Amino acid sequence: MRNRQGITIAALIVAIIGLSVGFAAFSNTLTIRSTASVNPGSENFVVKFSKVSNADQTGSSYPIIPIISAANVEAGVTGGDGEIDSSNPLLLTGLQANFNAPGQSVSYKLYVRNTGHYTAYLTNLDFKDIAGGDSFIDCSGNDVTTALKTAACNDISVSVTIGGTDGVGGDTYTSRDQTLTNEINTITLNAGASAEVYVTINYAANNHYVDGNMTVTFGDIMLEYRSVNTPLAIPDPVPQDNSDCVVTNVKSFGSSCTLSQDNDSSNSVTKGDKITCGTEGFYVIENPSNGTTKMLAEWNLNISDGILYEFEDEEPYSTSFKYCSSTEGYQDSHVRGYVDEEEPDNLQYLVYDDFYEEYLGYGVVPFVNTYDPITKEMQYGDGYWTSGGSLNTSVYTACSGDYCNEYDSNYPAYVYDNNAILKTFVDTYVGYLRSALNLNSNQASGRLISYEELEALGCDGSEETCESAPSWVYQTSYWSGSADGSGSVWYVNSNGLFGSSDFGSSYNLGARPVIEISSSAIQTS
Repeated sequence: MRNRQGITIAALIVAIIGLSVGFAAFSNTLTIRSTASVNPGSENFVVKFSKVSNADQTGSSYPIIPIISAANVEAGVTGGDGEIDSSNPLLLTGLQANFNAPGQSVSYKLYVRNTGHYTAYLTNLDFKDIAGGDSFIDCSGNDVTTALKTAACNDISVSVTIGGTDGVGGDTYTSRDQTLTNEINTITLNAGASAEVYVTINYAANNHYVDGNMTVTFGDIMLEYRSVNTPLAIPDPVPQDNSDCVVTNVKSFGSSCTLSQDNDSSNSVTKGDKITCGTEGFYVIENPSNGTTKMLAEWNLNISDGILYEFEDEEPYSTSFKYCSSTEGYQDSHVRGYVDEEEPDNLQYLVYDDFYEEYLGYGVVPFVNTYDPITKEMQYGDGYWTSGGSLNTSVYTACSGDYCNEYDSNYPAYVYDNNAILKTFVDTYVGYLRSALNLNSNQASGRLISYEELEALGCDGSEETCESAPSWVYQTSYWSGSADGSGSVWYVNSNGLFGSSDFGSSYNLGARPVIEISSSAIQTS
């Protein structure tokens, strides 16, 4: 499990599409789909569907059978079997119901199981508006009297009961008249426990008939499981105008570095340990040797505006934003580069860019500034490659190892040097550290991480993933210092991707330096 507070363990989304009600029977589809910020295959935190409460039963061999009362069966109400996707047990599809009059309902029962090692909390249930609309429910039909359609539409509802037995005794949340009638109560799902999920589509009895065919469409019903027992607050996006910002999070290296997280309790610095220097955190990327400790910054650097890499009306345009409530140039937990903007709590890590009309991450920066202020043109090459795209091996060393043999004998090649615009920020950051700790250039230096170092941490270039590495390796999106081919450089993405991108791109990636520091500068006790 990623080690961060408030992570969404699973969000189970119920969508009812095309429910038809009238004097004849019509078909509708109920789809329960899901999203999660933890891989459902994780061994530590797994919340998933099953047909039964005490075993994994998914796929077509274990259908979710509709529950229809005897009276409704006699009235001709039918339902279709649901199926939990065996390859993604947080996905339920195929529920179908046929209605023809008020007083009818169809229910489905299944279970949500917590087979991980930690407690999960259901903290939010939301009847969401139909996509592109302003309400949870919409009724349509050209051959239905408008007044009857409106009245009957208000008689249609969906209820979700969590816990209990056969829909009784649990917490029930109902959609009616486009409102949520109950406030959510936090429901705990302990490790190894299961809870019944009972979904009912209901056409209220003794109410309004319609005089024609009517289709009722619902929005999504979202149940969110989280690792904390309170809903996450949704922050407002940080303003772009720095004049509105107040520096509230002053950064400092302090006067010393300490071993703050000793993973093996050895009282000595080893690979994976965390080092803290004032407000700045670092992860040790390999066991110290020759009196030197190599550490990857915990977060990306808070890079300021002023990087030219794009054009607007033939004029260079800057799209690099510093996080305005922090100290410029130091690490900041908000400066993560790419994050999923669909997650509401990620807004604090994004800024809306008017030029691109989309959200960008703070501190994103090209590997090389490809804008030539003299010719006012974009330039590519910058010494890394010769004409034709071959690596300039007179300057940059071709790689060796399995990746080279399988792909290209020149790559990956470590090309981070004075051509890289990132070097200015890294060098400035190292200058802060040396000054604070009274170190000289032989005792502290900085650079970008190499391809080989990332593979040693668990990333896999051939599979283009870092998901086997410790989670801190991919908790931000950032450049490495190694080229992958003509015009491209390896990078790590916060979704675990280990890939390569055009070295002039500045949409998603930031600067996350490796600091090589004298081991004597780190206090272990």
